[in-house]
Amino acid sequence: WPLGPIFRGSGAFFIRRRMKGNVLYQIALERYIWKLLREGYSIEFFIEGGRSRTGKMLPPKYGILNTITSAHVQGMVPEIVFLPIFVGYEKILEDDTMAREQAGAKKEKESFGGLVRSARLLQSKYGRLYMRVGEPVLLSKEIEAEGTTQSLLAEDGAAFKHFSRHLAHRLEDRINQAAIVTPAALAASAL
Repeated sequence: WPLGPIFRGSGAFFIRRRMKGNVLYQIALERYIWKLLREGYSIEFFIEGGRSRTGKMLPPKYGILNTITSAHVQGMVPEIVFLPIFVGYEKILEDDTMAREQAGAKKEKESFGGLVRSARLLQSKYGRLYMRVGEPVLLSKEIEAEGTTQSLLAEDGAAFKHFSRHLAHRLEDRINQAAIVTPAALAASAL
């Protein structure tokens, strides 16, 4: 509270971080995402499982990607288009917090009080915000380029897992291609 109702009202939905062993929850989430896709809704997700606090790409997480991909592979949705988007700042928003954490301090849990205290962050100057859209990735074309078929991926779990890993790295590559080298990042690299 108060962001939960605001987020839900704008179409966001909560996903548990840990769902291992809760098969019913996993199935319900999968079916809900498939329903959204069948009805033509777009789904925004972060391939890394969240946003990177440093601006550097993290290794991909496969959960939501697998669910979305399986909607197409299982024939629930005729086509899926992934739109890689890069968002970056000239200055890292949480540089002070990250420095404290690197020195051994515990990460502060998010709370309403923290949200109120962070209002001063919005008044600070962080330079420019960069947002670029990369080249779209059509799932059917990726399946074709991989030399496999929808039916094989639907039947063979190992083939699906291999394809999913390839797709995740392809999407991260497209995000990196859309990235902008900021002056601060260039100076840091030079130093």
